[in-house]
Amino acid sequence: MEVIESILYSIPEAYKNAKIIDTDYNDEYGLLVVLKFEKSYGILFNNRLIYPRLKLDYPLIRWINRQQFILVNPLNESSAHNAFILDSEGEILSSFECGDCVQEVSPSDKGIWISYSEEGIYGEGISTEGLVFFNHSGKPLLRFNAELGYLSDDESEDDFIIEDCYAMCGTDEGGVWLLPYSNFNLIRLDADKQVSKRIKVPEKLYGSIAISFKGNITFFYSPYRTNTDLYAWDQGKKGGLRKIGDIKSERLRGLAENQSYQFVGVSDNTVTAIAISDDIQSV
Repeated sequence: MEVIESILYSIPEAYKNAKIIDTDYNDEYGLLVVLKFEKSYGILFNNRLIYPRLKLDYPLIRWINRQQFILVNPLNESSAHNAFILDSEGEILSSFECGDCVQEVSPSDKGIWISYSEEGIYGEGISTEGLVFFNHSGKPLLRFNAELGYLSDDESEDDFIIEDCYAMCGTDEGGVWLLPYSNFNLIRLDADKQVSKRIKVPEKLYGSIAISFKGNITFFYSPYRTNTDLYAWDQGKKGGLRKIGDIKSERLRGLAENQSYQFVGVSDNTVTAIAISDDIQSV
């Protein structure tokens, strides 16, 4: 397999004092980029720069559909709203409080999946659920740890709770894949809030900070004891785990299923997309 990196966006000279905070890409919708200027934030909505009239603090940004996107301030120690759904002109359509220590966000027309880091899960409020599925008005439709999680009485069986959500990416049907600590099961949750798959991954992949999918292959980026390693795992083949490349990125995350790119990476001044070819080779 060949790893192909493409630059989707670089800060132009006119914005030389700006810094890229986060990004999202979708084959159908295009490119979103959060830019931090000296005293404000701007959103690059494909080729247009808009300035939302709200308080932002190093937000995450994700597409909902062609005309709507969500901004989430990851840290929120109060009950203030920190999730904002906006239209293509930057007008706020709805907002809600979604917890503290947000790790990842995966929205669709069916709802918004939000995962949390260890600091939030062992804190207070809704973050303790590990993963929550909200509707677009902010009503929780699923609280993972309370509704699906459990502590096993069988010492040979893993507990099934989220203590930290290392990696998550969307499915093409409004669900999510996640790789949570501590048991590192690869879990697929459907938009109807059911666990449809639960797969134990090889120990070599534990701790991966980004996952993505292409057909029957799952990609894992930067597991424990590595910084840049990218692995491909074919669950249906014996010896189906192989290292396929190295990616040097300050921040990398997996894109949803059936996209032309598998990962998107962000530095202070560049957005890079990573595609993986079907040529079956390893390094």
